[in-house]
Amino acid sequence: MLLYNRLGPSELKARLQAEKFQRRTVSFYKYFKIENPQEFRDELYIAWNQLQCYGRVYVAHEGINAR
Repeated sequence: MLLYNRLGPSELKARLQAEKFQRRTVSFYKYFKIENPQEFRDELYIAWNQLQCYGRVYVAHEGINAR
């Protein structure tokens, strides 16, 4: 499984506009110690990809920021 988005902005926008349901926008951050940000990010990507969640997420040793 590729753990990154391979679609361009125009294709993603077209897909979102073609959806027959309404999405919700969420934004959050949480400061906490993340020992292995890459592993944490990969687990998030897999889980959120299965839920068809889209957005920008920043993961670092000191926490997470998503929008």
